[in-house]
Amino acid sequence: MARILLTWHGAVVCWSGGLLAPVSPAAVAAGDATPLLLDENDHLLSGPACIAIDPAPGDPVPTGHKASAFVIRTGSLYLSCRNDTEFHLVPHAQAWEFFVSLPQACIPLIARVVAMRWLVQGKQTPRGRCAEFSVWLGEERFDPSALLLSEDGQTLTLPDGRVCPAYPGPALSHAIASVDDLIRNPLVTSEERIWAHGGDLAAQMLHVITAPHHAPHLYHLARLCALLGHYDAALACLDALDGLMEPAELLWARATIAYRQERYALVRPLLRDAIEDAAKRSPRQQLIIKTSERFLPENCHPLAAARLFREVYDVHLDGEFCRVLMPSPLLADATYETRSVYLQTLEEIWGQCPPARRRLFLEAEKAFNEESHALSVVSGHEAWYRGDADGANPHYERARQLSIETGMQFVHFNCGAYSWLTGFPRKPEPAPLDLSGWEWHWTGTDATAAQPDLCIVAGSDERYFRFVPRLVASLIQACAAGSRPGMIHLILGFASPSPDQISFLERVAKTLHAARSPVALSFTSGRLAHNDGATYSCIRYLMMPEIVERFSCPVMTTDIDAMFPTDFLSLSEALRTNYDYGFRLYAFDSEGRQFMGEPWGFGAGVSYFGETALLPVLAHDLHDYLRTAYLTANPTNWCIDQCALAAIFHRHIGPRWADLRIRFMDTPPAIVVMPHHTGMDKSSFAAWEGLVDMAQVYASLGLNPEEASALVT
Repeated sequence: MARILLTWHGAVVCWSGGLLAPVSPAAVAAGDATPLLLDENDHLLSGPACIAIDPAPGDPVPTGHKASAFVIRTGSLYLSCRNDTEFHLVPHAQAWEFFVSLPQACIPLIARVVAMRWLVQGKQTPRGRCAEFSVWLGEERFDPSALLLSEDGQTLTLPDGRVCPAYPGPALSHAIASVDDLIRNPLVTSEERIWAHGGDLAAQMLHVITAPHHAPHLYHLARLCALLGHYDAALACLDALDGLMEPAELLWARATIAYRQERYALVRPLLRDAIEDAAKRSPRQQLIIKTSERFLPENCHPLAAARLFREVYDVHLDGEFCRVLMPSPLLADATYETRSVYLQTLEEIWGQCPPARRRLFLEAEKAFNEESHALSVVSGHEAWYRGDADGANPHYERARQLSIETGMQFVHFNCGAYSWLTGFPRKPEPAPLDLSGWEWHWTGTDATAAQPDLCIVAGSDERYFRFVPRLVASLIQACAAGSRPGMIHLILGFASPSPDQISFLERVAKTLHAARSPVALSFTSGRLAHNDGATYSCIRYLMMPEIVERFSCPVMTTDIDAMFPTDFLSLSEALRTNYDYGFRLYAFDSEGRQFMGEPWGFGAGVSYFGETALLPVLAHDLHDYLRTAYLTANPTNWCIDQCALAAIFHRHIGPRWADLRIRFMDTPPAIVVMPHHTGMDKSSFAAWEGLVDMAQVYASLGLNPEEASALVT
């Protein structure tokens, strides 16, 4: 068998047209040049008579290679290939200027290997290369003569028996052809689905065909085809991704498509294999594998399986294909858990739907699964975004009823639907929320006292009292330069406080009053008809009718877990001078339009009410809303404070947006510092000393700092 000579750089020594030159294996394989040939004993068969082929000194061939190294010379002149395009004559030959002898059959093999990327053990390598007398696949080097290329050039067998497919290969060609057929169909390119438009296929296809080695491009194309309902094309793209992505992701994607194709028998095994492959990256692999079958019922929905293993085992499957299942039909025998997960996902993902296609989403879900609490609540959102509050409220009322009837709760941000007053009659609560019977402790409210510039109102229960000593100290510190006594009046309310907490407030209030401090402190306490996490945040609003009856000044409400910055006086003065209201309007644009969230998507952390003439109306509306909306029949009344605040905004303030000066309270600088401003959790914030030296503030008033510190822990 004839042999050829290969340079250190990977070129073939050629004798063609009377010229001796290094030529790439690809050009030689294409017939563009004729290689210089040796016989099986490495004697020259064809070539110029002026050269000699002699064994190279030393052992320059890599360990494990069968090839022998040679020099090409004439007398004392040696042929040197310093790159892969030309020869030079040198007086001495270095190891990298030697040549190795290989079978002539290696030429097309090398040409193919360096032209392609290969999947080695399921992982894509960079394009193959030939250098240092070797073929390289990634960081592995091989003797070219020890490699075996299939006749069709699609698989390469390594010396250790590993079989490596070429990439791109036939699977990609099939995928490209499948999608190309779709793009040629004007009915496809003009179709509009919930999550995609057919016109998007062409641009994504261009990404794939210009960078076929970049797996995310093809994966995105697979998802796009699936979202458009072209499942066979999507599966073809996923087939072409075998070896380029984690098997778990591809199996999960195939499971979602199988479900949409109603090939339900395939869904469970695909999910099982996806979960078990994902488990390989978990320290709990054995447990997951042992229990995966038990937690995957027949006819399971892919969304339910994905959430279960994420929440129980922290095994994550790619969320990109969730939209393929949103919406999708639930089987008649779907379990409560499956329905619950599906409907929760529906609530979570609906807001990501493009506004122009939200009606398509609602219509499809109604056709698939008929009425549900989740469909009703997002139908309400859709009407609300269109500015149709009258059309939204019946949906919200129906959503609440269905949730209670079926026992399926809303996701957390939609829990406001339980407390959102829709105008429909509700059975009144036997023991409504109010502060009747609470004891008020007023200071600085005698007939001769001047009106404060600002009342600050906060309330909570005895557990959150740990924030009070620092909140009060930060306000005293911030107002130390105030111009007159009681100009800032802090009014606190607490449900079921301890005797020590009451005693602390009394001493601080009396001391501030005696010292003619710019800060006055009043408080109220008692028991609520209902003690839960939803009611304590309502106390500040339940207090307001009593406060606005005594004072005619702007009011600021705040969370109790807060502190006041050192420049609070100047910030509050600017607020009173320049604004009529201030709210955490994270879901609104500068024109007062709500662009995201829910009707109750309204931050209640800090609010400012500067229209003193309207304050009695607002205060009573807030109070009455809470008394009416809180129902023990609701699974939860979480968000009720936001519902109340949003309701009075939409009724009294929003319609006058253009005529009012409204501050976005999340816009810096922060007038009140809260845990989210510092990146701390609540416990760390309660103990944080970075804003105020609490001990120094209380000591300066003649109070025992240890008493305040004891209440923080």
